[in-house]
Amino acid sequence: KYLSLEYDMHYPARGQSIPYSKFYIRNWPMNLLRRIIDLYVDGFRNMTIGKSLWLLIIIKLFLIFVVLKLFFFPNFLNTNFSTDEARAQHVRNELIGNAK
Repeated sequence: KYLSLEYDMHYPARGQSIPYSKFYIRNWPMNLLRRIIDLYVDGFRNMTIGKSLWLLIIIKLFLIFVVLKLFFFPNFLNTNFSTDEARAQHVRNELIGNAK
């Protein structure tokens, strides 16, 4: 089921261990990762109210990181300084001035 080759094998007799294929043992991190991904995908697929809540969260994050940055956090260095050298000098002065 999860990329293992022993899925179609019959169960061993009593007292014997289940033989794992070399493929399953060698790729156990990928099998674990695939099972974790399947868990979350299946959970999201079966959600009803959760999908609308996730949509609301995504819209809020968009507003916070895009709209607020555009209007409330202008690019100070590009508006006040015309060259890269002037911007670099201002940053140096602020860093050294604040360190003293």
